[in-house]
Amino acid sequence: MDDMSKAEKILAGTWPTKDAKWIYESPDKGETLYRRLMGGKYKQLFNKDDDIDQLNEEYFAIHFNGVIHDK
Repeated sequence: MDDMSKAEKILAGTWPTKDAKWIYESPDKGETLYRRLMGGKYKQLFNKDDDIDQLNEEYFAIHFNGVIHDK
């Protein structure tokens, strides 16, 4: 299975774990929050008011393709 197919399955909720595992990090005790996929190397700036589906699409586009696709 190629990486894009895997990303699509994770986004659709059909990947065996159902939920992607995220690591959340804050270098300044909560002022700034980053997240990355477990085993992933890219960090994404995360705000609690952000649309999680949009963030996931952007993250997977970068992680698996190296590019961001505008809608």
